[in-house]
Amino acid sequence: MFKKIALFLPAVFLASFLFGQKKYQVEVVVGGGFSVPNSVEMPKIWQPHTQDASKIAATFGLRFISNLPKNWQARLGFEGSFLGFDAFCDCTQWGEEHDGNGGYLRKPELDNKFSNQTAVWEISLATRKNWERKNWLPFLEFGIGLGAVGWYKMMAYTSAAQYQYPKKIENTKIQVSLRPAIGMSKKIFGKKTLSFAAVSKVFLTEVKLENLDWKYRFFVPGLELGWSF
Repeated sequence: MFKKIALFLPAVFLASFLFGQKKYQVEVVVGGGFSVPNSVEMPKIWQPHTQDASKIAATFGLRFISNLPKNWQARLGFEGSFLGFDAFCDCTQWGEEHDGNGGYLRKPELDNKFSNQTAVWEISLATRKNWERKNWLPFLEFGIGLGAVGWYKMMAYTSAAQYQYPKKIENTKIQVSLRPAIGMSKKIFGKKTLSFAAVSKVFLTEVKLENLDWKYRFFVPGLELGWSF
């Protein structure tokens, strides 16, 4: 289904830009939020897997807008997202976790920590519906992102040492994300527009790291600020 959508949407956008109203804008976008790890699978040697933790996410991009009749917009974007997460496992029994009677008393602060950073480059395709309310334009938007993991860093930390995993990615699958948004925009200085939006990115494709047996994908809620002209 997603392959069909991926083939259909570019055709719709091309038609929109060619045959829509001759009113175009360019938008610069910056955003921030949290990258929430979803479906994290750790290597079997790092078990038991105890918990995951979110990290701050950042997004920047450039979007091209075609203003269509009845306050609709077609939007084509190029953007990068910097994501990450921390994962923990109770996979090393340190001396201070033994109770002296042959028993084991876990201390969560001594769990092994794995810190991940991932950069995703994407092309985004979206439609937006605006409603005029005096000087403000509330809007709803829905889009899809198609991209690839361009870079990642994985570090392992214990109470005794730290280690950086090799920087190589095994899977080359297209990273597919769904991205609904709701927000407000305001026209300033003629056609220039300032917009605020609550957005979310739901990544449907997992990332798998070379020879590490790590798998994960992200859910990213956040806020975006856009300036179009």
